[in-house]
Amino acid sequence: MSVEKEKEIEIEQEQEKEKEQEKKIEIEQEQEKEKEKEKEKENEKEKEKEKEINQEIEFDQTDPELITKTIKLVAIQVPAQKCHLVMSKLRKNVLKRAKNKSVIDSQKKGYKLVLLKETITNKNTLEGLPERTIKFIKSLEDHEILIHELLVGYNELSPREILTEILPENCDVPSSFETVGTIAHINLHKEQLPYKYIIGKVLFDKNKHIKTVVNKIETISNEFRVFPMEVLHGDPNLETIVNSDKIKFKLDFSKVYWNSRLGHEHSLLVELFQKQDLICDMFCGIGPFVIRAAKKGCTVNANDKNPVSIKYLKENCKINKVNQFVSIYNLDAREFILKIFQTWKQNMQLLNAHKKIHFVMNLPKISITFLDVFKKAFSLISFQSDPEIQFWVHCYFFINVDQQESETQKGVEKYLDSKIEIFDIKFVRSVSPSKDMVRISFLIPHQLIIQKGKHRKLSNN
Repeated sequence: MSVEKEKEIEIEQEQEKEKEQEKKIEIEQEQEKEKEKEKEKENEKEKEKEKEINQEIEFDQTDPELITKTIKLVAIQVPAQKCHLVMSKLRKNVLKRAKNKSVIDSQKKGYKLVLLKETITNKNTLEGLPERTIKFIKSLEDHEILIHELLVGYNELSPREILTEILPENCDVPSSFETVGTIAHINLHKEQLPYKYIIGKVLFDKNKHIKTVVNKIETISNEFRVFPMEVLHGDPNLETIVNSDKIKFKLDFSKVYWNSRLGHEHSLLVELFQKQDLICDMFCGIGPFVIRAAKKGCTVNANDKNPVSIKYLKENCKINKVNQFVSIYNLDAREFILKIFQTWKQNMQLLNAHKKIHFVMNLPKISITFLDVFKKAFSLISFQSDPEIQFWVHCYFFINVDQQESETQKGVEKYLDSKIEIFDIKFVRSVSPSKDMVRISFLIPHQLIIQKGKHRKLSNN
C-alpha cells in the first residue's frame, strides 16, 4: 500500500472520529437541554405550589380580624384612687407593649387593673419581681392579684408574634432584616419560601418607614456584586436614600452594591486619613469611603467598573457637596491604578502635594489578586521614594476563621511580589461560621517603590 493511500485512510479515520465526537457532543447537549427543561418544569411546579399556599394564607389567615392572640397577664387590682401610687412603685415592671395600656378599667366598679410585664407569670409567687416590690404589693390594702386575659389583635401584635401565629411550627420566623433606606432586605430559607409573600406583607405593614420588602434569591455571582432579588411587597422601584453618619447616599439597590453592616468600618478607616492625604479608591461603589474622606477634606480619586455605581457616585458627590475634592473614573481597577501613575509621571507635583497616599481595595472576594498592579505601576514612574511620602494599602478580603496572621501576610506578599514589614490586620465582620472578612493595612515597602536600578527622584521631568 502506497504512503499516499495510508495517509488518506488515516485522514478518513480521523474524520470518522471527529464525526463520532461531534455526534457525542450533540447527544450530550440534547441531554443537557432535556435536563434544563425538566428543571424548568419542576421550578414552575414549585412556583405554582408557592402561589397556592400563599393564596390560601392570604384569604384565610391574614385578615386582620382573624389574627389575634390571647396573652395571660398577672394583674394587680387596686382602688382607682390608689392607682397613681401603685404605678409609681411598679413603673419598671408593668406591661410594655406599644399599643396596649398598662392600666385598664376593672370589671369591679371603682377599681383599676395594673398589668405586669409578660415575664411575670406566677400570681402566687410573683417570681421575677424585686423582693421590695413584692413586699410593697403585699402591703397594699384592698388589693387582689389575679390573671387577666388580654386579647391582642393584628394592629397590636409585633411582626414576630403575627408570623408565629400564621406560619407552621416547622417553619422558623425570620429573625431580622437589613434596612436600606426605605427597603427591607431579607434572606429567606428554603422552608420559608412558600410563605414569602405573607412574610413580606407583615414586615411591610408593621414597619411604617418601609416602602418595599425584597428577598435575595441567589448569591452574588457577578463582577458588580449585585445579587438577584424579588419584591415581596410594596413599591417595585428600588431607588432609595440611605442616611449614614449624617451623609446621604442615593442608590438603586437592585443595580449597585450596598451593605448597611459596613457603615462602622467605613468610618473607622476614614479616621486614619488626614486632610492633606490623597485617597485612591479602586472599587468605590456609590462612595461610602469616598464621600466620608472628601467631607474630611481629602483629595480622592474614585473608581468603579459598574457604570450605574458611577452614576450614583456623581449624584452623591453633588448631594453632599464634595465635587471639588473627587475625581471619578469608570475603569477596571488595574487600568485605573496605571492611569493614575501615568498622570503622576507627567506631573509629579500632583504627588508631591501629599504626605500620604492611601489605596483602598474593598472587593473582598478578589481584592488581594489586584495587588500585582503596584509592581508595574511603580516601575512606570520609577523614582526614589522621598521618605516623607508614604504609600499605604488597605485591602479587604475573606479568610478562614482559623487562619493565622502569618498566613494572611504571606498571601499578601505573594500577590504583591514583595515582603512587607509594617502592617496591621483588623477583623471586620463574620461572614459565616467558617469565614471572616478582614482588612489588612500595610505600608508599601521601599524596595518595591524604588525598584532597584530604576531610581529617580521626585520631579516634574
